[in-house]
Amino acid sequence: MRDVLPDVPRHKWVALAQSLKAKEGMQRPPEATAKMGAFCVYRWPLPFPERPVVAKHLGISVASVDVFLSQRQGTGDITIHREIVPGGVKQRVSTKQLRRIEPCPEWIAIVRGAR
Repeated sequence: MRDVLPDVPRHKWVALAQSLKAKEGMQRPPEATAKMGAFCVYRWPLPFPERPVVAKHLGISVASVDVFLSQRQGTGDITIHREIVPGGVKQRVSTKQLRRIEPCPEWIAIVRGAR
């Protein structure tokens, strides 16, 4: 069964983009970052899907997903929790890494409070 990804309403990620722009002094709204951030708020605490799947779902590039994960972990805006579980290969022992992306409380408040 395929994982059903949450749709993030436009006004939710726009609110986060406006907050980030004001807080970080950006010249233009960080749309890809805001889409990813709002997606993480909606997704938490479920495991993070494969990067290409998330990119396609949000209409951004895989590179934007990678930049978001790297930069925002560095700034403390997200925390990445990793879990190793048994994999699905029957012929040999295998493992699978699950990542859970926890957004910071500030982002959760912005996204959930947006009207």
